[in-house]
Amino acid sequence: WLSSSVGSGSVNSRYGAISDRLTDYVKFGRIFDWVAPMMYTDNSSVIYGNAIAANKLLKGTRAKLMMGLCPNRYYEYFRVEAQSFGSEDVILEQMLESFFAGAKGVIFWSHRGGFRGAKDFRNVALAVKMLMPVEDILYQGEAVTLKHTNPSVNVTAWKLGNEYAVFVRNYDSGKVRTTLEIPAGLKAFDTLTGKEVTGTVELDAPRVKVLKLK
Repeated sequence: WLSSSVGSGSVNSRYGAISDRLTDYVKFGRIFDWVAPMMYTDNSSVIYGNAIAANKLLKGTRAKLMMGLCPNRYYEYFRVEAQSFGSEDVILEQMLESFFAGAKGVIFWSHRGGFRGAKDFRNVALAVKMLMPVEDILYQGEAVTLKHTNPSVNVTAWKLGNEYAVFVRNYDSGKVRTTLEIPAGLKAFDTLTGKEVTGTVELDAPRVKVLKLK
C-alpha cells in the first residue's frame, strides 16, 4: 500500500509515496524471486549494514537480494547545485559492499539520473573484474572472520573449501595499512591486478581491494 498524499508536496507527490509505506519484505520474499530495496545514498559505508539487514529479513524465503543503488542522484537538483556527490569510486565501492554483504545482484537507477559519465561505467566494469575470481566463493561460501591489525580498516571474508574472498576498505583520507592474518599454506592475490599480496594491504586510491586467498 502506498500513500501518495503524505508530506508537504502536491497530492500526487512521489516523495510522499516513498516516505510513507507499508513494506513487508518477508511477505515479498515468499512470493518473488528477487527483492530489491533501493539504497539511494552516497555513503558507501552504510550499504553493507543495510544489505546484511535485508538478507536477515529474507532468510528462509524464496527471494534473493538485489541491491538498488543510486549514489549520485542527478534528479535531485539541490544535490547537483551543491555538488553533493560521493567519491569518484562510489559506484565501485557500493557494488563491492553489496556483494560481500550477501547480495546476489545489483540494479542501478537510470544511468541518466545517477551516472557521471565514462568513469562510472568503468567502475562497474572494474567491480565485475574484481568480483569474477571470487564469485563462486561469495555465492556458495560462508562468511568468516579474518583477523587483521588496523581497526580503522574494515575487512569482510567469505570461505569456500580452502579458498577465501576478502574485501578490504577504508573511506577516510590518506594512506592506511592493515596486515591480514593469512591462514597457513595460503597466498593472497589482488583480484584486479593478479599480483600477490604479502599480507600488508595499503589503501589510498581507490580505497578498496578484493583479495583471493588460495
